[in-house]
Amino acid sequence: MQPRLHFACQLIHAACQGDKLLIFAGVVVRVHLLPEYTRGIGPDGWVQVSFGTSTSQLADRSGVVDERKVRIQRDSRHTPPPSLPAKVTFAGFDFSQWMPVRAEQQTGNTIKGLGASPGRVTATARVLRGPEDFGQMKQGDVLVAAITTPAWTPLFALAAAVVTDVGGPLSHSSIVAREYGVPAVLGTGVATHRIHSGDVITVDGSGGVVTLP
Repeated sequence: MQPRLHFACQLIHAACQGDKLLIFAGVVVRVHLLPEYTRGIGPDGWVQVSFGTSTSQLADRSGVVDERKVRIQRDSRHTPPPSLPAKVTFAGFDFSQWMPVRAEQQTGNTIKGLGASPGRVTATARVLRGPEDFGQMKQGDVLVAAITTPAWTPLFALAAAVVTDVGGPLSHSSIVAREYGVPAVLGTGVATHRIHSGDVITVDGSGGVVTLP
């Protein structure tokens, strides 16, 4: 907190040209940056600051952290829908045929999804559950994940192809896969459940089909 406070005080000192601006800046800092430290504007026109709060006075949030870890583990066992709503109609026309295949429809040795980036690759699958698994990714693996975010982008430079449970034409996986020129099949709904690390799979990004061993 103290580095932030020091920066705020420097900012006020450098920016203020008069009492009116100083008071304005002091109010902004007091409300948005330093509510637990700032006591207002003193008679000399400077911001009055108190360091009375210590870390020992802060509420213990460890219970909240533990509860959220349990919630994440519980939620990770659910299979997310590949799209919402499940049935898409517009002007009386059913667009479901262009939507991802639902999890309960995925049977046999193929998995269907949205072909988000063209190409066909046969390679070893690498199922990653989160950032803690990033070190398992090897050059030429097929990246298999529930969903990707910008934090996953460096892995696309290693991936031969990408397969996800959730995703669409404008999702992160789709855009980055096209930028890197690797095939991608997204919105399968079940990829991380039916594919295992080490499986040799074929990803057809043009047809939106993943063939299992």
